Amino acid sequence: MCPFSGKIYDVSDAKPSIGEQIIDWVDENVAIGSWRDARDVDHLRSQGIDLIVDSRILFDDSQGRDLRIPRVEHMLKVVGLMQIAAEAGARILVRCYHGRDRSPFVAMVYLNRRYGTPYRQAYVRVKQKRDRTVFHWEWVDILEIEGKG
Repeated sequence: MCPFSGKIYDVSDAKPSIGEQIIDWVDENVAIGSWRDARDVDHLRSQGIDLIVDSRILFDDSQGRDLRIPRVEHMLKVVGLMQIAAEAGARILVRCYHGRDRSPFVAMVYLNRRYGTPYRQAYVRVKQKRDRTVFHWEWVDILEIEGKG
């Protein structure tokens, strides 16, 4: 019961705000989160996280935040390592700052590489798993051109 209004609130279905901790699994091995998730060791342990990928290093934002672009070659190398780790049973948290732009994009590339899911279909799947995902179709275009994929 809220002490100020006397109303009873059911928070079981409440969605956390961007600043709150929550990770979303895109498959049994890879989850998307934020900086807050990555620094809570107890939370990481409770989720069985073995490895954290900081997706911020996989983007070039030297032209500013609004003009950031994926560093395709580097991203494909890291996603390849994620795939190897996942196939060995590791549970991986992919994080950036808020977990809504860069990390979902990296998770999308992972789904493409691991399962052969086309980029656009994989991106939609990521959005279904993490509803705060912001699509960056221009990044997909860059990936398709530079990543030959």
